[in-house]
Amino acid sequence: MVVTTGVLMYEISMVTLLIFMIGNAFFNPPIRNSYTSHMYLLMSSLPNNGKKLKTELIVTRQIFLSIGRIVPIVFFMLFADGMDYHLVAWILMITAVTQLVLYYGIVQKNVKL
Repeated sequence: MVVTTGVLMYEISMVTLLIFMIGNAFFNPPIRNSYTSHMYLLMSSLPNNGKKLKTELIVTRQIFLSIGRIVPIVFFMLFADGMDYHLVAWILMITAVTQLVLYYGIVQKNVKL
């Protein structure tokens, strides 16, 4: 994500957007799968393998993922009028770096409940 977002910092055109979208489609599934498998590992570490709370944990996760998708889109729609494309690229870069830091902090450090 950081590399593909870096392309947008150079210029926003059809080619760079296509590179960004292809890179995003290529790199996002491994990251999402890592988060999901880590969540199931955490659930299995709960008492009784988390069987009683599995549905609630998955629904809670999906609620926060949906909120995390909706809120930035609404803010972007409200404040994007007249925004310079370099600012959009910087916002995407900060988001990509944040995802990278979260991935390292959560999955690589084996965070426990």
